[in-house]
Amino acid sequence: MYVLKFPKRFCLYSNFDETAHILGLLDSPHQVLKLDFSETEEITAAAALALVANVNHIQSKRKNKGCFVFDCKHSPVYKELFLESKLLIALRAVNNSAGNNGVFRIGNRLNFAQHRKAIYSQLNFYESQLKEKIGSHSEKFFSYLRTSISEVLLNIREHAYPDDADGENPWWYMFWNGDDGYIHFLVYDFGVGIACSYVDHATQDRGIFYRNLEDAHILQEAWQHGMSRRIGDGRGNGLANVVTGVQKWKDSQLLILSRKARGRLLDGKFTAQQSRFIIKGTLIEWAFRLPESIK
Repeated sequence: MYVLKFPKRFCLYSNFDETAHILGLLDSPHQVLKLDFSETEEITAAAALALVANVNHIQSKRKNKGCFVFDCKHSPVYKELFLESKLLIALRAVNNSAGNNGVFRIGNRLNFAQHRKAIYSQLNFYESQLKEKIGSHSEKFFSYLRTSISEVLLNIREHAYPDDADGENPWWYMFWNGDDGYIHFLVYDFGVGIACSYVDHATQDRGIFYRNLEDAHILQEAWQHGMSRRIGDGRGNGLANVVTGVQKWKDSQLLILSRKARGRLLDGKFTAQQSRFIIKGTLIEWAFRLPESIK
């Protein structure tokens, strides 16, 4: 049995290349791969969701739930992470409802409306909590946030996967209210990535030009107002709708990971960088700080 040892900190924020490299090793030629978390002290939110998605996808593709063995009982965070957050259940869930009992949830094109409704219900809960403490100031923010999330979910359904894709086109999502005083919402699909989708759906003959650009360059362009997959038509807001909610709430953050592109919105400025390693598909995370009184 081949063993893949995980580091002390498994993180896509500050250790992107190392973490993306490990995620890429999951789809190995070995019949059974043992994931060794015995020294792992932290798995941050984006890395945890990406891990669940990759493991689930490989299990489903191989139609073999037993292609992974999870050695996590000796991890310093076994109880609070693997058990209490139900990460271990989600890793074993493949693409069925077992993954919907904890923090990590699985949707697909067949139950799209059901999961979108569940997401909005969770947002309603957070909004009600905020309104009790800070009044109606939160209403506009949550309106923007719903628009942002709806834009991403519709893009997953309509554009993330190839038009001729055969299957359920899964996507994974999670809410996380951690010790950092932030509420996090993350969604991850296993589609073609923003850059590829942006280029392939161009309505003008600019494909050759865009295919010579890095993923990060295309992501930087795609988020701007007036830019969309319909390159050159001046139509659509691209990813602009996705960032609006973050811009309207103090101390909010946005992270976009799509293949080799890493985009962050901090202090009102969106910056995309090119990485050495690829993350499959697209992962988007919104994080907004709760007022001190309701942490």
